[in-house]
Amino acid sequence: MQALGPVGRAEGRTGRGSIVRADGQAVRDGVASEGRIPLSRLGLLASAACGVGAAVSALALAGVAVPGRIATAAAIVCVPVSLAAALGQLLAIRRGPPLWSFPLKHAIAFRPEEASRVRAAAQVRGGLGGAGHVRPLRLMFPALAWIGAGALVAFTAGGRREAAALALAWLAASLAATLLLPARPFWYRERSDGAVLVFPPDLSDRMNGQGTRR
Repeated sequence: MQALGPVGRAEGRTGRGSIVRADGQAVRDGVASEGRIPLSRLGLLASAACGVGAAVSALALAGVAVPGRIATAAAIVCVPVSLAAALGQLLAIRRGPPLWSFPLKHAIAFRPEEASRVRAAAQVRGGLGGAGHVRPLRLMFPALAWIGAGALVAFTAGGRREAAALALAWLAASLAATLLLPARPFWYRERSDGAVLVFPPDLSDRMNGQGTRR
């Protein structure tokens, strides 16, 4: 896929307008106009909650005496948000990443004859632009990681040491797969001449020969 090159400042000054979903819902600056919390914010919450919970579980597995009330509190907080985050990742396989107004001055312009490959790879397409993942099915790896995190904390709270150790191994493997095999999100905006502006700018490498793969 050949790109025209970085968008200059003059070309990039088109404002911070909304991108429109295929279902007509507008999203501005990463916040859904209908008031739903973007998955990225949920991910931050889940990361904080489950990070603390996983640390508590790791200490318990290492033989440190962790008070039961602390392990229980960690499970109460971590398990629901980890399951919600896992569901969000699975839904994103079809729905695509949260939409936002990306910095146009860092975008890459793709020629009209190449733009169709960008649109075909997107899970979200609208009149002004859209978004997607180069490898959407790889979102199963972070979903499995969230499930593993919740299971680890839950088993620790329940005193099931062997099950918690298996959940820790599950979590480690899922995290490794998430890092080594990322889904690669991207966003694009339509241009009046039929080209598209794409972010991040290294998308041409990520989608080389893979634009329509799902």
